[in-house]
Amino acid sequence: MLPIRLGMANSDGDQDLVVYAFTRKGRIECTNYRNVNIATDKNVPLFVQKNFGAFYNNLFNHQWNNEDKSVAFLEYAWDVSPQNFYHCDPCIATAPSQQDLVQSGVWWLNGKDWSDYSDVDNDEQDNVSKNVHFTRLHFRYNRRSFAQDLMFQVTPNTETFQARYIITHPATGDLSCDAGKKYLQDLKQRRKKELQELTALTGTNMNNWQDDATASNEETSDKEAQYATLIPQIKSETDRDKSLPAGMILISAVLLGGAGIMRWKGIV
Repeated sequence: MLPIRLGMANSDGDQDLVVYAFTRKGRIECTNYRNVNIATDKNVPLFVQKNFGAFYNNLFNHQWNNEDKSVAFLEYAWDVSPQNFYHCDPCIATAPSQQDLVQSGVWWLNGKDWSDYSDVDNDEQDNVSKNVHFTRLHFRYNRRSFAQDLMFQVTPNTETFQARYIITHPATGDLSCDAGKKYLQDLKQRRKKELQELTALTGTNMNNWQDDATASNEETSDKEAQYATLIPQIKSETDRDKSLPAGMILISAVLLGGAGIMRWKGIV
C-alpha cells in the first residue's frame, strides 16, 4: 500500500506521482484503480522532438481526462535483469547495472543477510532468482478523483511495454525526378496524418502548434510539404467537415417535414 490521501491535505490541485517498482516475477499493477497503457507507437510531426515536454504533458492530460481522472497509467515495463543483455527497443539510456539495481533496493541480487527478515515479503518465497522486472506507473490525482490510498499486487505478466512516439525525417537531395515528385506527394499526405494524430493524442487545437511548426528545421525545401503550410489546410478541411453534418441534418429535417405535409394533404 502507498498512502496518498495524507498528501492531499496541503494541496487543492492536481498532484503527479510516478511509482518505480522492481519484482522477481513480473509487472506490478494497481488493484483498487483501473490500469491503462498510455497511448504509444504513434507517428507524430518532426517538430515534436524539440518540444517533447509540452507534447507529452498535453498527451498525458488529455488521456487522463478521457479516463475520468481516475486511473493508473503504465508508461514502462521491462525485464532489466543483469543477465538480460537485450534491455530495450529502442534503447533510450544505458541499462542499469547490477550495482544500480542493488542500490535501488533490489536486495536479492547481492546476497541476503538471512539473520534479518524485516525487508522480505512473506508472501513471496525466495527462489534464488536473479530476475528483475521493472514497472513505471504514473498517477495524477486530487481530492475528488482518488478516494483511496493506492494498493498494488505483483503479477506474472512479463510482457514488455514502452511509451514511444515516432518521428520520421524527410529525404533530402534532388527530388525533381518522377520518383522524387511522387515521394513529395506521399510526404505531404504522411505529414497531414501526423498532424491529425498530434491533435488526437493531445486534444489541442491545430493552431496551438503553428509556432512550433514554423520555428522548427523542416529539413525539406518543398513548401507544400512543410508542416507550417499544412496546418491551415487541415484546419480548413476540419472546419468544412464539421459543417457537413449540420447541413445534412437540416436537409433531412426539410425532407421529413415535406413528407409530413404531403401525408397531411393526402398526396402520399
